[in-house]
Amino acid sequence: MSFFILFIMLFIISACESSTGVTPPKVIVYKRIKKQNNAQVGSHNGYMPGQIVKSYTPFLKKTKVPSFDIAKCVKSRPNTYFFGVLVEDYYELSDLDYIKNDKSLIYKLATCYIGIPEDHILILENPTYIMFKNKIREFVSRIRKKDAILYFYYSGHGVLDSRGNFYILPVDASIKNEQVLKESGINIDELRKLLTKARGKKVVFLDACRIKSYWKPAIIVYMPNLTDTAIIFSTRRGKLSNIDKDGKYSAFTRALYEMARSGVINLDFDNDGYVEIKELKKTLINWVRRVSADMRQTPDFWGPEDFEIFPLE
Repeated sequence: MSFFILFIMLFIISACESSTGVTPPKVIVYKRIKKQNNAQVGSHNGYMPGQIVKSYTPFLKKTKVPSFDIAKCVKSRPNTYFFGVLVEDYYELSDLDYIKNDKSLIYKLATCYIGIPEDHILILENPTYIMFKNKIREFVSRIRKKDAILYFYYSGHGVLDSRGNFYILPVDASIKNEQVLKESGINIDELRKLLTKARGKKVVFLDACRIKSYWKPAIIVYMPNLTDTAIIFSTRRGKLSNIDKDGKYSAFTRALYEMARSGVINLDFDNDGYVEIKELKKTLINWVRRVSADMRQTPDFWGPEDFEIFPLE
């Protein structure tokens, strides 16, 4: 009898351990697996290329789901435009499932918290290289006033070539080698040329990793001279861009949304009617670190310090 009781007690203890310590978290992230000396080595948060596997990984303490407060919406600004590109279902590269959730955030960001008219907004989902270029040419041709502001937003994969040039990757992009990347990706200079067809200022948000290509390391730090354009990257050169702590949104997209929802007007420290890069930096960096699964993620800002990102009047 005592042996039977002991067996039951051991069974209960074993069951408790499996239910509390072994059950994996519900959040799924992606890992890139590569071979090193016949051993598999992975890097977190969904990055290409190579073999992709799903892996259960715990996140930090969860945050509240982003809310929407229509009472905080700003007045419509007729000379503002928004062109968004979301790529999550790649042909060859690893999928970024959480990006499909970003659409609702960037649409609310554009319409409510920046004040862009609905008929001035176009958001493409999973465009091919040809579709992307055709649609953006059509869109920018509408922007003819010199005081206009065009916001360009990209969320998807990104990569650096051997000269340090950053590429955004449409749904049909390939990075098998550098020549293929040049033919199927869109580098930062090509993007700028497409955007210059629109008059006025351009504000570019690039929510993507900026890691080195696997076939050859980047050896040159490339940074163009910007005057009428500001470029804000979700992360620094050579670093990953992460999902948020809940595994539901891109960390940068969510941070930008939360920052705008809390009141962009509060960032106009010099009371000149605009939020400039120098006023945006610290607050956006803090928001990204607050919501990102990796608290080290740090946005990168290209453009003059006094470049006006958000008009307030």
